[in-house]
Amino acid sequence: MKIKQLILATALTCLGFTYVKAQDNNFEIQAVFEKKDLPEKAYLRYTLNYRNMMDSVSVDQGKFTFKGKIEKPLMARIYFDYSKKGPNDMANFRDNLVFYLEPTNIKIQGKETLRGSKVMAGEINEQYQTYIKAIRPIEQEIYDLRNKAALDSSNKMVYRQQIASLETKKVEAYRTFLKDHPNSFFCLDAVQSLLDLQPNPEVMESVFATLDPTHLESDEGKRLSLAVKSYVQTAVGKPVIDFTQSDIHNKPVKTTDFRGKYLLIDFWASWCVPCRAENPHLVAAYKTYQSKGFEILGVSLDDEAKRKDWLKAIETDGLPWTQVSDLKGWKNEAGILYGIRSIPSNFLIDPEGKIIARNLRGKQVEEKLKEIFGN
Repeated sequence: MKIKQLILATALTCLGFTYVKAQDNNFEIQAVFEKKDLPEKAYLRYTLNYRNMMDSVSVDQGKFTFKGKIEKPLMARIYFDYSKKGPNDMANFRDNLVFYLEPTNIKIQGKETLRGSKVMAGEINEQYQTYIKAIRPIEQEIYDLRNKAALDSSNKMVYRQQIASLETKKVEAYRTFLKDHPNSFFCLDAVQSLLDLQPNPEVMESVFATLDPTHLESDEGKRLSLAVKSYVQTAVGKPVIDFTQSDIHNKPVKTTDFRGKYLLIDFWASWCVPCRAENPHLVAAYKTYQSKGFEILGVSLDDEAKRKDWLKAIETDGLPWTQVSDLKGWKNEAGILYGIRSIPSNFLIDPEGKIIARNLRGKQVEEKLKEIFGN
């Protein structure tokens, strides 16, 4: 079995938890399925020391075995080569099993598919089952509604309201989990998920204050602590965090240069497909409201190697507003100040320098500006 480095489709993270490891750190996965004529190959994907890894084995009469070594529990995914086109073919992900690698013997029992198979391992996988049972039903409802909205454009507003209600319910589910399982291996994951949902900043502060200090001592805990702090500091109603970066002509540009106008600070990158998809909406909003006192400041998370791509994307997408970057990629200093963990991300600033909206998508930018400026 040959270990290969691959791009992992889903972010797999191991979070802070006091875990007693097996002395040799070895794991062995033994899978047995009732169905004998399964695909000929199975894949195992996980992240080890910040490297995305993949292992493959042959499936024989519904049985296969993976072996390896890990230093701590890691989220992993097993799937079959249904298409016979290799590990990166998306068709193979229609049936997969997510669980946690632990330095122990792991047994998987299934019937015909990986989905729904039983995992028998250690304490981490038991906690994982508790965690997903608290969250998965709500996620499934949201997933179903989004599919319905995609097929029924006439009722998108209704679906949007229903999804928003479920996301509020999801926030409460995470809070309940953290309250009922304060020492769980998945506490930091729950906090990160809460942060992604962008609840009231006071909720994040109160939740983070209740975490066991041992969670915060890990690298992930320290990173998340900074992210929560940034989130609270950039909440609606807070003053803008001013910064200076160079534009495409290496001329310094300050956020204070835009005082007296409504300013959208837009974090994006040339390689970010969702960002590029948002640009036509921003262009439309800019053309309509720029003369009324609206400006955009684009902040690129491209790095030095992508400078030409950044400039080309500005030209290709027809972006007439000021663009800046320190070309440090995800280490962009403005991005760090604003706690940027994903893009596109944006912040709407009023003429006095106060944040009045964040992460407006699609036509929401124009709708907000129409509310401000009128027709």
